[in-house]
Amino acid sequence: MNNILYEKKPASRWIEAYPLGNGHIGAMVFGDTKHDVVKLNDDTLYSGKNECADAMSADYIDEIRKLIFEDKNVEAYQACHEHLLGDPLFVRSYQEVADLVIDSDMCGEVSDYRRELDMSKGISTVTYVQNGNKITKEYFISFDKDIMLVKIKADAPVLNCAVSLSRDRDCSIKSVDDCVLLNGQLVDIPTDRRGAFSANMRFAAAVRVLTDGKTSDGQTRGENESGDMPCFGKLATAVTVKNASWITLVYTSQTDYDYENLSLDRSIEPMNVVWDKVHEFNADDYCATKCAAAKFVNDLYSRASLKLTDKASDKPVTELLALSREKNENTCDVVEKVFNLGRYLLITSSSKPGTLPANLQGIWGEGYQMPWDADFHTNINLQMNYWPAHVCNLADTAESLNDFLEKLTIPGTATAMNMYKARGWTLHHLVDAFGKTSMHDGVWGATPMSGPWLARHVWDHYEFTGDLDYLKEHAYPIIEGACRFLLDYMVEDPKGRLVTNPSASPENEFMLNGQRTSLTYSSTMDVEITLDIFDKMKAAAKILGKDNDDIIKEIDAAIPRLPKITVSDRFGTILEWIEDYEEVEIGHRHVSHLYGLYPADVITKNDEVLFDAARKTIERRLAHGGAATGWSRAWTINFFARLLDGNSAYHHIRSFIKKSCEDNLFDMHPPFQIDGNFGFASGVAEMLLQSHDGKTGDRIISILPALPDEWKNGSFEGFKARNNVTVSAEWKNNKATKVTFVPQIDCIIKIEANSIAGLKCDNNVNCDAGIVWFNAEAGKEYVFC
Repeated sequence: MNNILYEKKPASRWIEAYPLGNGHIGAMVFGDTKHDVVKLNDDTLYSGKNECADAMSADYIDEIRKLIFEDKNVEAYQACHEHLLGDPLFVRSYQEVADLVIDSDMCGEVSDYRRELDMSKGISTVTYVQNGNKITKEYFISFDKDIMLVKIKADAPVLNCAVSLSRDRDCSIKSVDDCVLLNGQLVDIPTDRRGAFSANMRFAAAVRVLTDGKTSDGQTRGENESGDMPCFGKLATAVTVKNASWITLVYTSQTDYDYENLSLDRSIEPMNVVWDKVHEFNADDYCATKCAAAKFVNDLYSRASLKLTDKASDKPVTELLALSREKNENTCDVVEKVFNLGRYLLITSSSKPGTLPANLQGIWGEGYQMPWDADFHTNINLQMNYWPAHVCNLADTAESLNDFLEKLTIPGTATAMNMYKARGWTLHHLVDAFGKTSMHDGVWGATPMSGPWLARHVWDHYEFTGDLDYLKEHAYPIIEGACRFLLDYMVEDPKGRLVTNPSASPENEFMLNGQRTSLTYSSTMDVEITLDIFDKMKAAAKILGKDNDDIIKEIDAAIPRLPKITVSDRFGTILEWIEDYEEVEIGHRHVSHLYGLYPADVITKNDEVLFDAARKTIERRLAHGGAATGWSRAWTINFFARLLDGNSAYHHIRSFIKKSCEDNLFDMHPPFQIDGNFGFASGVAEMLLQSHDGKTGDRIISILPALPDEWKNGSFEGFKARNNVTVSAEWKNNKATKVTFVPQIDCIIKIEANSIAGLKCDNNVNCDAGIVWFNAEAGKEYVFC
């Protein structure tokens, strides 16, 4: 039941529409009966181009560091502004491709309307009755054929409509036989901060109309009869259909983006590609294509499930939201739906090999200048997009991030040397599709720590999958490069410590010498990231027999010289910066100094002092208005899950539903940012299953570690613990009644004894110091009940 989202009316706004995707094509379904629009995206359609934007700042970095050490932040800020910022300063935006428009001339009252999205299959359906005729529309996107299909059916040959593509700029549109063809090239208007005029990415889209009715084309040729491509101007052509009982629309798009090189490839002819794809499809292939697309989604989606209620309500999403917000009713239904939507969005944005990872809006977005350019924000947002990938048993989806990161190490290597005279590779707080790893937007982005942060994701991929070949061939070089950068980037401070400089705590500021500033050295997040990635590097080296390599010796020498994670004498909280500076915005949305708590495992319950300080840190943030944005609220859910506080985590789940869910359950920053949806899913999973405790490479699984009182009875299936162990559990009266472990590789399974108290297993198990453990064989089921 909670695999379905539905409404009894069409979407009137983009944020009400239902998303479809296959990693390459993104679509938003509105489902109107008269003027139906499908908003279309292509994961690669970015303005801009591949160019080095690095500041050649290596000759200035030592002077900047000296100014920061001397607390001369005004001068340091000016020096950073002059010497560290990229050129161009801003990246350019992701863009929508076009609208697919289906205009119907059918009049008469509409009844029994229903618009739904089946997340378990990736199919959106609209049904209604008009003039006694039942009309059905199906929308889905094929992963293997890389096309979107829309099928409209009626009980009788009463369908009369015009099918067109619409885009307001940078293209020409024409109809040829049964197709509408869009041919374009993005024209970047010159601006001081985004670069010069340039005609960049070429793109094309096509929709082919198949039907048992009569068709004609060329209703309107538009402003450009010659067919020359204009920079701007709205052109509209259409294929019309009359007296049909069924119509099938075949759509696809293509750009000349070169993913392998994060650039453009002028040998690609986008129009030839889309023409071939839409003509390879035959009407008789519809059912088989639909079944294959649904199976692809379902094979991933059905790996895991969550059940919090036996009384799921069959109500429209907006009604469920209203009941949850106003009366605290049906909240479990909404939680299940939002959790499932997070998994669905990950599948449909990140499951096609060779596609870009999900950006700030996934693969969806409206317009030509999207919020924050819909770039890849790397000071938390891109990372949050993939937090649920492994614990929700969707490791396949993480590959798009991992592959992108591997490609970014190439420009990131140049950035490390050009800006900091450092080995290895790094990047700053955002990148675009063209691999700009330099410092963008402003001095507040003066942190090159996003590279080492992202490097932990490839370790996670290894630790959850146990794939030794991946660790050796891909993850280890990425992690090693991040560590080499850190070893060179850190310098000795006046107290003899090894510190990062310059440093910031993302997007936050403090008071120094009576002035607001963001520049410091060794912010706490930097220390935690450094400890985290050094730990992962050492673990990887040991596994691969490289623990005597010189870099490990460098790391071992560096670790004792790092600043300590410090607790404030004033507030008992973890310091955000190297000193207990006066905070400018106590309730800031970023809580970067708790990186060590989540997503990392630097701060755990094994260190009672830091664990308690972490709790006080998030409580102080919240007491001053923190977690005001959707993604920040989602991060807070994960924090409280790691703090083993299910009731507080649930409180913020309720707040997320109340304040951050749109009518289609998209997360609102506001505006829409997809990271909150993914962070919500990971937070729910972390409340029910954790496997980060213990030492790296020797993990302990905890069952229901942060179960709230409200979730008295329930179950989950198919979640994933580190060491590639699939875990399912049932509970009643807030206590586990059955837990099943299925390792995918031979391993030792360790379980926190308290989390399975009272349960027994038929296999021989050992118990030592509160840990139940046993040798487990790949594929064998181990049941505790």
